Amino acid sequence: MPLITPGTPVTERLTFNSGKLDLSSTLEFVDVDNITVDISFTEKELRVINSIKMASHKRASFKCGFKAKIKAMSKEALAVILGASSSDTGGVLITTKDGQYTTALNPVLTCYIDDDATKPIQFQFTDAIIIASPVTYPLEDYGSYDIDASARDVSVYYKDA
Repeated sequence: MPLITPGTPVTERLTFNSGKLDLSSTLEFVDVDNITVDISFTEKELRVINSIKMASHKRASFKCGFKAKIKAMSKEALAVILGASSSDTGGVLITTKDGQYTTALNPVLTCYIDDDATKPIQFQFTDAIIIASPVTYPLEDYGSYDIDASARDVSVYYKDA
């Protein structure tokens, strides 16, 4: 690999300050802000018997998920997050499903390289569950929802220029 001269400009920036979140296959889109994608591993140290020195180390205990602040929430997306909805005296009652019966989601988080809509980058999560969703209603401002999700797996897709 050649030496990169200090001060060399970056050719493209991956921008994750805003994007769209598709919660499931029924297209519950929400606009999100302040996105954090977590892809982490722990280190597993492999040692030789009767030695204090490490022989090798490997990645272990893969964990992935995301956190996002929702700028615009639809009632359909809220029903997907909580788990169940039913008709109730001329309206709809959204209730929380028991954790053992929660349907796993396959959300897709779409952001853009250099804020260019023709260059998407997607985080495609598998078997995600919402583990927290606090709601904030500040004085003289719009309410916002936070989502914290944990998933079994994640793939990253980007459009090849």
